[in-house]
This record gives sequence, C-alpha cells and structure tokens, in this order.
Amino acid sequence: SAKAAKGTTPAKSKPTRGTLYLHQNRLWGCQRLDSKTKDLRFAYCPAVDAPEPNSVLFAVTNVGAFKTIELTLLAMPPPVGSVPRPLDLWSELPDDLPLANDLRYFGKEARDAFASHMNQRTSATAMFEVAGVSFRKDALRQCLEAGVARGAKGLVKADVGNEHDEHAKKIVVMGKHVGFVPRALAETIAEGECEVLVLKEWAARGSASPKYTMKVRAGKSC
Repeated sequence: SAKAAKGTTPAKSKPTRGTLYLHQNRLWGCQRLDSKTKDLRFAYCPAVDAPEPNSVLFAVTNVGAFKTIELTLLAMPPPVGSVPRPLDLWSELPDDLPLANDLRYFGKEARDAFASHMNQRTSATAMFEVAGVSFRKDALRQCLEAGVARGAKGLVKADVGNEHDEHAKKIVVMGKHVGFVPRALAETIAEGECEVLVLKEWAARGSASPKYTMKVRAGKSC
C-alpha cells in the first residue's frame, strides 16, 4: 500500500468500538495490562451487539489525533471477569484502577457528552467538570494550598448579573469563585451544596503556567 507523504496525516483507520456496562449503580469495564508500565488499568470491554434495543443507554464517539473510539454503554450485567468503577468515570482516584489511555485521553467534548448522558440516568445528583477554570487560577491555587481535596464542600450559586448568560451558575469553594456549572447543565443543576470530587494542578506541554481541573457533584433541579 502507498505510504503517506512526509508531514501529512495518514487516513484514519476504521473506528475502534468498545463497551462499558451500567449495573447496580456502578460502571463496569475490563482490566488491561499497560504494555509499558505492566500495571493493570481500567479499560472498555470488547464491543458486543446489544441483546435488546432498550439495553443501549447511549453511545459517544471520541475522535483523537490517531484513533477514533466509539464507546457504547449498556444497561445489563457485565461479562464474567469485569471490574467495577465509581460512576465518575473521568477521575483518577488512588483507590481505583487508573484509566487506560484510550479513556483517560478522551477529548473534552466526548467527556462532557458522556457525563451529560450519565447524569440523566443516575440518581438525584450530577457529576461534572467545572467550566471556566482557566480564568480562576489564583482561586484554585489558593484552594489547593489550603488543602481542598476530594470530599470538600462548596456551593452552587446563581451568578446574578452575568452579562453573557442569565442562567449562569457559579461554583464557590472556601468563599472563592472557582468556575461555573457548564452552560449545557446550568438549568438542570440546583443551587445549594456541592462536593469536590477532583481538584488537581497539571502542566500542559509547551505552557509555562499550570492548568487546573476541578470536578464536583451537585444536586439536580426538581
């Protein structure tokens, strides 16, 4: 077959299909051995055809630089040998298997789509990644320095006077405005207490300043 010219991107191959399972209010996948570190990681299971149409909860597609993944969530018992994970799929918790790279590096659009679908199908709370953190670096750094971590409490409050979005809701932790409820979720999230799930600082390739990620759990509007 002809080789791609130097400096061009070869045509993408057929998408990789995978399956995760929602069962007993937990997310189930498979264990995969990392070829470099030899560590076990939480990964999707091989794709299967759904036994019944209503067992398919949703599907999301992540288009990466080198790989496209079609991930389907089925509401049914997982295959023998599967392993569970809390419903907050996109967090790296020390007491759980780390995510396989195929899941860990899902793009933000696919992560948000997955979270939105999951929030529609789970309990009275919703989990989401806080928006606008790039404009709240000082507040987030101060929260980290003060020891804010998983389990810390915060507040969801209406951002009165927001000139860009009249429905905007902000996240406040330690009295500091650290970001916003994503616009697509704002009308579905109730004002009141929220819980920090993840707060981390990380270095982006080619950037001198640190970046931040925060994820929280909050109540849904009635």
